[in-house]
Amino acid sequence: MADYSSYIMIDLSGCASALTHTDDGLDHGYWAKGPPASIGAGVVLGPSDPLNANKGEWPIQAEDNPGPAGSEGWVSFTTDDNSTVTIRFSDSYSADNNYAGITIDRNPGNRYTLTDTR
Repeated sequence: MADYSSYIMIDLSGCASALTHTDDGLDHGYWAKGPPASIGAGVVLGPSDPLNANKGEWPIQAEDNPGPAGSEGWVSFTTDDNSTVTIRFSDSYSADNNYAGITIDRNPGNRYTLTDTR
């Protein structure tokens, strides 16, 4: 049976700000491992080898329910300067509905760099 779960890694190495969990939700699936309350500055939250990781190594996991809907949802955090970081994701049977993205609603003057490692 196919796995349409979503596995999330957060890499804050080189980042001076911590993240504090503020909100999350799932449109499809359920949390097998929900988001942590906070992630410290400079911390890598995830497996050491993401491309070859086992299911249990992922720190945030949205599992799919049986059927084609898969997993879909979001996780929001605030930074030390009260900017908001939101991660949105979807993994379903239909490739047309799959996505992963990050939105940063930041305070003026703050700069963040995003790296997509897919």
